[in-house]
Amino acid sequence: MQIDSALSLVERSSAVVLDMCGTFMFGHDRFGPDETYGRAYRRLGGTALSDRSVYRAVSACFATMSSIYEDPTRQYSFPSVRSTLTSLPETVGYSFHELGLLEQVFANHEVGHIPKDYAETLRHLGQRRRLALVTDVWSSKSNYVEVLENAEVFDLFTVMVFSSDGCTVKPSRQLFDRAVSGLRVPPVEVLVIGDSLRRDIGGAQASGLKSIWIDSANSGVPEFGPHPGARISDLRDLRG
Repeated sequence: MQIDSALSLVERSSAVVLDMCGTFMFGHDRFGPDETYGRAYRRLGGTALSDRSVYRAVSACFATMSSIYEDPTRQYSFPSVRSTLTSLPETVGYSFHELGLLEQVFANHEVGHIPKDYAETLRHLGQRRRLALVTDVWSSKSNYVEVLENAEVFDLFTVMVFSSDGCTVKPSRQLFDRAVSGLRVPPVEVLVIGDSLRRDIGGAQASGLKSIWIDSANSGVPEFGPHPGARISDLRDLRG
């Protein structure tokens, strides 16, 4: 790990653009075979669909969106959860109300939590520099805003760019350029930190921004592809 180099990059930056999921939010994307989507559906007041029907719909939605997300030709045409649910064979004939409940079930399983020590790290980073958020999320940002507020870090961010506000996902430079524009600092003074080499570091590189890659698996930077300015294993390494 290049902690000293990373700390030096942070010190020389007047603004930091952060990824969220996998960087300081965890326990997200709970879409495995053991998830009980039907229980979540009934907590929301759903009664018309069976647990099996709910499971099939949510699982199909996640599989479809995952496939599209990995397609580099779709970074400017990524669908919403609602439009994906509406297009599935598994949901043919479902009412607008039921589709809305399924969308909420999906959102509740997508969002994660922010541990206290990561919230403290965000406060540390924000002491002498502006912070921005650029994150790929598939559901509406409302659940994420609530988690950020509950962790008392929402107000740390000068700019927040959620991909679900449009149809563009990282590594599109559009999202990073939007954040830099809102930060109102020269791009040379902006640092990007994220856990995805392709999406976060690649997007930063396309926008001409410095970057730190969170390499939690300690896999090392591949010979080909985006190259970060420094590599660490955890955001908390930046507290020095």
